[in-house]
Amino acid sequence: MANEPDSRSNEPAAWQPREQCERCKRPKVVCYCAHVREVETHTRVVIVQHPREADVPINTARIARLCLPNSELVVTVEADEEETIRALVARAGEGGVGLLFPGDETKDIRELGDDPRGQRTLVVVDGTWWQAAKVLKKSPGLASLPRYGLIPTSPSNYRIRKEPSIECLSTIEALVEALSAIEGPSVDPRALLAPFEAMVDYQLEYARSGAGYGRHKKSKKPDRRREVPDELARTPTGVIVAYAESNAWPFDRADRPEPELVHWVAERLDDGARGEWIIAPRKELAPATPTFTELDEATLRAGTSVAQFAREWTAFCASSTTLATWNPIAAALLERALADASCASVPPRWLDLRPAAARYFKTRIGTLAECSPRFGPVALDRWAKGRAGARILHVAHIARALRAEALRPLEEPDQS
Repeated sequence: MANEPDSRSNEPAAWQPREQCERCKRPKVVCYCAHVREVETHTRVVIVQHPREADVPINTARIARLCLPNSELVVTVEADEEETIRALVARAGEGGVGLLFPGDETKDIRELGDDPRGQRTLVVVDGTWWQAAKVLKKSPGLASLPRYGLIPTSPSNYRIRKEPSIECLSTIEALVEALSAIEGPSVDPRALLAPFEAMVDYQLEYARSGAGYGRHKKSKKPDRRREVPDELARTPTGVIVAYAESNAWPFDRADRPEPELVHWVAERLDDGARGEWIIAPRKELAPATPTFTELDEATLRAGTSVAQFAREWTAFCASSTTLATWNPIAAALLERALADASCASVPPRWLDLRPAAARYFKTRIGTLAECSPRFGPVALDRWAKGRAGARILHVAHIARALRAEALRPLEEPDQS
């Protein structure tokens, strides 16, 4: 009798708890189990799920677990305490273990091979960007795994949940892309996506039917742009994005020389023109400089003169008005190098992308490698050498995403 509705209550009967499917954990009126088909894979998949995401009814990690027999779901924030993760971290050095997550040293997912025993494991973190970042912060072992990334072949179809960017994917969609790239035609993407698409379609149809009495219906908010720097809202922008590496000695050295620019990479946003300069050190080379720049000593010492760099950089900037970097350090290194060559600072204006990204998201955004993927997957086609060659991709990615927001057509309000 305790479960029967009170006859004196005005609450509609439909508001009572709906019968749930024990397998997919969805209400039976939107159950997608009829579309679930197991897909065998050589790659073992380990999904590390933030506990809050486990409570979300429409999370897609559950779909992945149902479809992939060779998978495991670990629900935790501190993944390093799980035996599964500890074992993977212990043997990661042998190869065959990869974390599908962006980072400074992200490799193309197609490069993930087997370990000497012929085994291969792909680890995926399931949750919002904030949740995933927290899991990695609290799990240094997990975060240390070799990182792999991918560029989606199509936009997300996750129409019942808003993604941070049009290029972002749900967990099941990311796994479909990754497994298809690793294993080729042996993995049928349609089999993995069928329950996901059914879940989306059923949920949208149920919402349109009004069967839920609109209890979760939210008012339509006006479509407004996020804050974007004025420099990126112009056409043309006149903006060059750049990244710098320096020859810098440790701060605790008493006679520490001033850091000097030794590697400069840049790209013009308007026409995509690119430039790379390795500038020979003018001072004693710090022992750690080759390591941090990922350029060997011979390459650094064979670099161009600062005077030659200044001439070529000035020509590169002829039609540009603004330099955009991730922080003030790059701009300061450039200004110092141009002063050494008795050249005026060009371009004349400077834009710091880090606070611009923080204003865009209205929150702390972390390091360059942590912030960049929040705007969507980063292209992996590195065109410049060393660490700067990887990081310029992130800088340009952020600038282009901010630019896209400035140009995005606003949705017209519904007049019905």
